[in-house]
Amino acid sequence: YNSGNITGFYRSGGDFQIKNDNGAGTPETSIVLAEDGAVSLYHDDSAKLATTSTGIDVTGTVTSDNLIIGGGGVVKGERGTASAPAYSFVDDADTGMFNIANADLGFSVGGTERARIDASGRVGIGAVTSAQR
Repeated sequence: YNSGNITGFYRSGGDFQIKNDNGAGTPETSIVLAEDGAVSLYHDDSAKLATTSTGIDVTGTVTSDNLIIGGGGVVKGERGTASAPAYSFVDDADTGMFNIANADLGFSVGGTERARIDASGRVGIGAVTSAQR
């Protein structure tokens, strides 16, 4: 514990907390080690990463130099739209892949749908219907 700048270790109920001074003389939570075994990491007094019984929960953006998903893991995203595809690029957010409807896949460029594959395997390029297989 450092009483000069409010940095220290605290016990709150059954939880153990590490706090630091936010620069304005107010203690902010940095780490919480919960009585039930969960761990939470904070940034600017806001929870950003928490362990759970099934893995971790992250609040905010995850940045990684190399992401490998093993053990049969599956990457899932929201449906997205042509103007905001679920799978896009950092420097080109309106170009990518999105889910038009159940079992229909769309590809957009510059925020406009340019191709789609429907549930029957038909492909449409430059049209909103899939004509060819």
